[in-house]
Amino acid sequence: MDAFAVKQACKFAKEHVLQKGPIILEMDTYRYHGHSMSDPGSTYRSRDEISGVRQERDPVERIRKLVLAHYLTTDKCCASPWTRIGFTYRFSIC
Repeated sequence: MDAFAVKQACKFAKEHVLQKGPIILEMDTYRYHGHSMSDPGSTYRSRDEISGVRQERDPVERIRKLVLAHYLTTDKCCASPWTRIGFTYRFSIC
């Protein structure tokens, strides 16, 4: 789950579509929760699996670490979940 790779793939796909026609993009995603309130998501996968995926592949956390490593912001600025959402939007989508 690499937001920068998705951005590059979408850029490539846009150019391809404009010049050559349709293209299919396949995205690898992971739900941390079940499909609905009646599906807790813990009956068909373990909490360890969910936690492991979150630690190793979480796109928000990956970008946060990358930006912190390059001194583009401080840990205090991206500590809360709402700040993390805006942070990810500014650095990965735009």
